[in-house]
Amino acid sequence: PGTGADVGKPIGLVYVGIADADGTQVKELRLTGDRELMPAFPGIAEAASCKEWKPGMAIDLNRIRDKDEEYWKAHRGTPKAFISLATGQRLWANRFGSLTALRIDGAGRTRAGVEAVLARAVDPAAVGLSCIDLRERALAASANALDFGSLFLSLGIFLIAAALVLAGMLMALAIGARRGELGMLLAIGFTPAQVRRLVLRESAVVAFLGAGLGSVAGVAYARTVLAALDGSWSAAVGGGAFALRVTPAALAIGFLATVAGALLALWWSTRRILRQPARELLAGAAPEAPPARRGLVALLLALAAGAGALLLLLVRPHDAAAASESFFISGSCALVALIASLSALASRRFGVGSLRALALANATRRRGRSLALVTVLASAVFLIVAVGAFRREGAQEGGGRATGTGGFALVAESTVPIAGDLNRGETQRKAGLDAATLAGMAVVGLRANDGDDASCLNLNHAALPRLYAVDPAELSRRTAFAFAATLPGITGSPWGALGPERDGAIPAIADQATLEWSLGKALGDTVTYADEQGRPFRVRIVASLDHSLLQGGLIISEDAFTQRFPSLGGCRLLLIDAPAGASERIGAALTHAFSDHGLRVQDARARLDTYLAVERTYLDIFQALGVFALVLGSVGAGVVLLQGALERRGELAMMRALGFTRSALARLLLGEHLALFACALAGGAACGLIAVAPQVSGGGLPWLLLGGIGAGLALSGTLWMVVGTWWALHSARITAVRSE
Repeated sequence: PGTGADVGKPIGLVYVGIADADGTQVKELRLTGDRELMPAFPGIAEAASCKEWKPGMAIDLNRIRDKDEEYWKAHRGTPKAFISLATGQRLWANRFGSLTALRIDGAGRTRAGVEAVLARAVDPAAVGLSCIDLRERALAASANALDFGSLFLSLGIFLIAAALVLAGMLMALAIGARRGELGMLLAIGFTPAQVRRLVLRESAVVAFLGAGLGSVAGVAYARTVLAALDGSWSAAVGGGAFALRVTPAALAIGFLATVAGALLALWWSTRRILRQPARELLAGAAPEAPPARRGLVALLLALAAGAGALLLLLVRPHDAAAASESFFISGSCALVALIASLSALASRRFGVGSLRALALANATRRRGRSLALVTVLASAVFLIVAVGAFRREGAQEGGGRATGTGGFALVAESTVPIAGDLNRGETQRKAGLDAATLAGMAVVGLRANDGDDASCLNLNHAALPRLYAVDPAELSRRTAFAFAATLPGITGSPWGALGPERDGAIPAIADQATLEWSLGKALGDTVTYADEQGRPFRVRIVASLDHSLLQGGLIISEDAFTQRFPSLGGCRLLLIDAPAGASERIGAALTHAFSDHGLRVQDARARLDTYLAVERTYLDIFQALGVFALVLGSVGAGVVLLQGALERRGELAMMRALGFTRSALARLLLGEHLALFACALAGGAACGLIAVAPQVSGGGLPWLLLGGIGAGLALSGTLWMVVGTWWALHSARITAVRSE
């Protein structure tokens, strides 16, 4: 400020190389005042000799004079021009704030006193400084990691059930062949309790030997599984390394559980034989099945389950996830109705006017045994069909928006955030990109913080998943991605729900796999974070995506993100639209231009397939165990045939003596057991198709795979039943007629 007639007159015009907050404009500063103040601004008097500075102009170091260097050494960053605070805030304020320095009046204050006040007032978290107990955090994440022991046990439950059923059938077959011996023991004075204990002790010896061998084989199986998880099944664990750890407690639990389950199955399968009196056992007669008294109960159960299945099929929820659950429950009800109907049918008495009618009557002769076999086989087929329908391939995703890729051709992720909008030509030119190379490209950028990877590639529990920030309008306009579920009350595009805070929480969207498996949460649950200044804030999950490439974090609005993390500028995840045939060219150009940012460009379908490979691997494991269960069930069908034939040796021998040919008896035995086997396979498959009706209508069912499994099982079951028939017919000798 000066005085005199020159006040307010311009003393110079200076162009300075300072851009505003957008980084696009150069501001003009006009200095006014008394010319006597010119010496305070070296170089201003010669402003007319300076060239105008423009963005992109190289700095001419030869223009720096000695007095400029002297001024810099004396005053460093002291400005050569002063403007008002309001003007500076208007020009250069941004999301970080509108002030860069704090000037404190030194009157009555000491430096030490000011520093002490600031130290008490400023929280280290306010400048991004925080302490994390890495060991405690890692232990907490691993403590809630995926338990592969429980996983394989649950996946193999039908294999265990089939093995127990087969063990019970084999033991009943062995006991049935010793009826005369057991009858003799009762005849010479042994009590029924003593005979029963004798049989159970013998069974216990077999169970102990089998459990011991199974424990050794189980360790070998575990080694094989871990080798597969490090090899062909590595997609299920995200490439993690595993080491076998066998503990005495685990071996003891497995051993005792096997022995207990085997003894229970053996007792249940032989209880009726051991209740026979000595006379019947000495005569070799098979125990007669008790009269069916539960036919009406089974029929009522079948009607109720069938009505429930039909009701669930007719009333379809609008929500995709709820609809899938409804269909699966409907298929399960249909399976229950099928088994109950067969139980009610087995309570009827059939005439024997033909060989076919006799086969049908014999199929229901041992109702409990037949139903056990049908239940195991039908349930295993049901689950194999239902599980197979959920196989997804990223390469099969269409180009539509309502898919797992969101209709985007490429997805790119960088280590260092990329500043600017890549849709703008100016940003592309600054990055050295050719506009012709990127013709037709459109980019949706997502900001991201550093958090836990909550995708299915991380086996540990994600306590604080990464936050992604996007402009909801961009994805809403594209109607990108398919949604699995939303909270009630959300109308229109779920992306529109990513607005301002509601009830003190920021709305967020998560992938369904991330939500269910990595986080263990449901819609409406919240996750608590801390912003850059250490202040906590909550994020509420309001919707979930259906199998998308946005696994691994929670998606919130860009406005909410920049308010909490103002220093995290730029985008780290890019969703890229590209014209057909241009994806490779655009990906290569972006990779080269942003190599210093650690940018990695992937095909969107390939990235989605990386996530889906985890799911497919688990489904493959489940189907493999289910197929093993069905193989055991088909072996059980052969054992049932052989057991029934041995119980009816006298009957078969009498029929042979009366003139029935061996081929007729073979058709009789095969007919009654093939009917059970075919009913189990067809009924389980039909109920499974009901459970996955949406996938069937959408053409997403792997028919070739399921057809191959069904053909293999039918061939295996038929083979075992043919072997059992041959064995049974060759054991039906003329001496067996004496028991008739």
